[in-house]
This record gives sequence, C-alpha cells and structure tokens, in this order.
Amino acid sequence: MELEEAVAAYRESLAVIRAFTEAMHGLARALQDLQRYDEAIEVAQKITEVDPDDVLAHTSLSVLYQKKGMIQRLRPRERRAAAGVEQQLKKS
Repeated sequence: MELEEAVAAYRESLAVIRAFTEAMHGLARALQDLQRYDEAIEVAQKITEVDPDDVLAHTSLSVLYQKKGMIQRLRPRERRAAAGVEQQLKKS
C-alpha cells in the first residue's frame, strides 16, 4: 500500500473512531515517512491527549522533534518516554 493511501485509510478510521490510538500511531508514522513532520507531530500530540501515558506517542514526538531540529522540545519528551518505559518494566 502506498503511504498516501495509508494516510487516507487511517484518516477514514479516525473519522469513525476519533480516539483510535492504534490508527493514530499508524497515521503519525506514515506522515513521518512522507516527511510531513508538522502533521505527524499534531497526531502524536493528540495521542498524548487521549492517553497521556502512551510511551510510544512520547517517543514518536521525540523522534519527530529531532527530525525537525527542535532540540529544545526534545529533552522533556525524552524524559517522559523514559519514565513511561520504566513504569512498564516495573509492571512486568
């Protein structure tokens, strides 16, 4: 499937279920692969609003901020992602 088709399919899914975080993750990744970083950041931020403890969303934001050269935003997101990973490991 082409990336643009994937973006369209994810957006269709989200039109039906707005808080479908798995589709949001897929959309953010497809947008990242298309180098549409601003859009990908918006989607990843939305995931953190739906699920503030979503480690992957915070990690994605870190990657996206780095790709955009937004280093000043990178550090807080990295700490949040690391803390989330640590919490997950403690639960295991």
